[in-house]
Amino acid sequence: MARLLPDPRPSLWLWSDNTGSQILRFAVVGAVNTLTDFALFSVLAFALGVNTILANTISYSTGVLTSYALNSRFTFQMEHRTWSSVLLFVLANLLSLLISTLTLVSFELVAPTVVAKVAAIVTASSFNFICARILLYEGPERRQAAIDQTSAMNDGARSSKSRFP
Repeated sequence: MARLLPDPRPSLWLWSDNTGSQILRFAVVGAVNTLTDFALFSVLAFALGVNTILANTISYSTGVLTSYALNSRFTFQMEHRTWSSVLLFVLANLLSLLISTLTLVSFELVAPTVVAKVAAIVTASSFNFICARILLYEGPERRQAAIDQTSAMNDGARSSKSRFP
């Protein structure tokens, strides 16, 4: 008999480790981070008159703390956090803060501050997903497996070339 109502359980796809579901979860967490970042930036820069670089640093840092807490548990489902993952996260986000600030300052030369902040958020978010996915949450075992797989593919390509002149 066909189901008339959707299954009330959460989709297994949403909780899987595939890249598509991770991107969706990253986007949800990113929306929370972005709202936190943008709201705090707006209060600091527009309501309180704080310099935009300082306001961006404070609001972005608040978003980073929220991001680590939510992404490590919800997006990438890390069960064990290590000091190295925290250090990599901090380093990646310092670089991302630099990218965000440079984007903000560059866009402020040609666009209103709100547009510049949106551009900074988009640029930094893209960089953050790549860093989080590859450097932080794949874990050393998965990174090593990817290196080994790439190496094996390269070895196979070399051996097939040697058989055919």
